[in-house]
Order: sequence, then structure tokens, then C-alpha cells
Amino acid sequence: MIGLIPASGKASRLGGLPKFALPCDKDNTPLLTKQVKQMSFYVDKIVVSTTSAWHELVKSFNLPKTEIMIIEPSTMNDALLKMAKEFPSNEYLIGMADTYFEGENPYIKLSEYIKGHLISIACWPIDNDLKGRVGQVELIQNTILDMKDKVTDCDYPHMWGALALDKNVLFQLSKFNAHPGIDLEFLLVDNTNEAYAFEVDGHYFDVGTLAGYRNLLNRLEL
Repeated sequence: MIGLIPASGKASRLGGLPKFALPCDKDNTPLLTKQVKQMSFYVDKIVVSTTSAWHELVKSFNLPKTEIMIIEPSTMNDALLKMAKEFPSNEYLIGMADTYFEGENPYIKLSEYIKGHLISIACWPIDNDLKGRVGQVELIQNTILDMKDKVTDCDYPHMWGALALDKNVLFQLSKFNAHPGIDLEFLLVDNTNEAYAFEVDGHYFDVGTLAGYRNLLNRLEL
């Protein structure tokens, strides 16, 4: 199994600053390093994509079990497809470099459940400040009945934040879509019996904006 973490976006919401480099604990650990460490125990290798401008910065993190692949800004899907093509595997764990997980490590169950399914999805109860900004899901037991991406009036009480995909599903992603959630809305309908979703016992932080990063820092201070 291979882990994929795309970190080659434009970071336009933070003025072009690399969000993955933001410190996320008292030891000034970068967000990307935290993600890699949480994922590394459950995969054979991790592939991180980044831009040529940020390559040396990512390299300086000395990430364990990690290959760095230069991919200039495009969509998240495009980066995932290019990484998977370069590093073949039967299953892939997929994380995002600008997120922070407090509590249960979702990669443990994701890596377990993908072995018997085509799609495995980690979901969190959604905070009010994230509604309309993330992919929300209607989660019943371990099945996602519906998924909406960044819909302001969506009242689904859960959101997805990390996933694992069989290679055959991953290569159905459209490189033109911004992220896998857009494709999953349709792929889940076709693979309902081959998908497994679960609620994570913990808290999810989207650090893609200044407000999101402030929420994380406030939580860490508490």
C-alpha cells in the first residue's frame, strides 16, 4: 500500500504561503510532517507531490519513508493520478497536507477496511464553521447515502476528510476535477456495496485558511 499526499497547490487562500509548512504543535512540527508520521506506519511508502519552488523546503523536513515528486500547481486529482502512475500499488491511502487530526488516527481503519473494499472513507462530525466549505456526507452506520461538495445550505452532519482507494477506483478520477470528493459523489453510487465509511473519534481541522489555522492554534493552547 502506498500513501499519497498532494502538497503542490497554489495556496492562494494564504497568499501563496505553503500551508503544509505551518507549525502545528509546541515543537513547531510542520503539518506535512505530522501527516506523514500518522500515515507512515500503515503504508510501504509515501509519495508527496510539491512544486519546484517548494522542493528544497519539503526535502529539508527529512520525511520518513517518503518520495518527493515535483508536480506544478494543477488539481488535487491530477497530482494523485500522476503520483499513482509513477508509483503503482493495489491500494492507496490519501491524505491532505493542510489538515490536522486530533484524536483517533483515521489511517488505521482506512488501511484495514480498504483491503476488503474498493473505497474506504473517514468521516468526522462537522463544525458549523466548516459547513459549505468541505465535502459533507449523509452517513448511516457504515454507508454514505449521499455526498455534497461545498454546498452552503447542506445540513448533513458529517464531512469526509481522508480516504483510501483501490487502484481501479483511483484511476477513474477525472484530472479536471479539483479533488476526489467530486468524483466520489458518483463513484459511491456505482460501488455502494464496495465502500465502507466510518466516523472518526476525534476532531478535524482544515488549515487551508487563516481562520482555520487560528482555530487549530486556539485548540492547541487549550
